[in-house]
Amino acid sequence: MLGLAAGHVQDRFQREVEEIARAKNWFYLGPREVAGAVRKLADLGYENTPFALTAKILLRYPAKGDEHATSSKPRKRKVRQK
Repeated sequence: MLGLAAGHVQDRFQREVEEIARAKNWFYLGPREVAGAVRKLADLGYENTPFALTAKILLRYPAKGDEHATSSKPRKRKVRQK
């Protein structure tokens, strides 16, 4: 089974992309579904997998103007004093 996961699709093309995927018998994950899946991965406890680590990084520093990103502010890193 094939699919298409699109993290960013302009609203005016959303329906067209869905129809293309459906016509090819693919499953389709739109921006909202992708963002939800990334949030679920990031909310897991300690995970030492590249998927979970990437999700945590993506949500820690969301792109400016990304309406699907988390609304929380980036965490400040603690700087060690020598």
